[in-house]
Amino acid sequence: MPQCTAKQQYSNGQQCQREAMPGKTKCKAHGSGGVRTAAGRAACATAKYKGKNDTRANRLAYQQTMLELYTIAKLLNIPWIGRPPQDKNHKNLNNATA
Repeated sequence: MPQCTAKQQYSNGQQCQREAMPGKTKCKAHGSGGVRTAAGRAACATAKYKGKNDTRANRLAYQQTMLELYTIAKLLNIPWIGRPPQDKNHKNLNNATA
């Protein structure tokens, strides 16, 4: 069987020593292959991610809620602990004036 063609990150770029999967160029650790069809890519784009119940819709709702809480905290001069949330345009609101 051929050898895996992946380079090891912490071994000065040496090649992986495992055998490649049959018909592939990478071993099990390095080569999932990823999604290859358009239908598979569309399914991945709409699928859940980051945990069991965390969908894109839930994530957007959470981001919007945190943005509203941050805006209220700024208006009331309440210190915000942690990284400030970002709006839809990905602009940092840390320097926002109320």
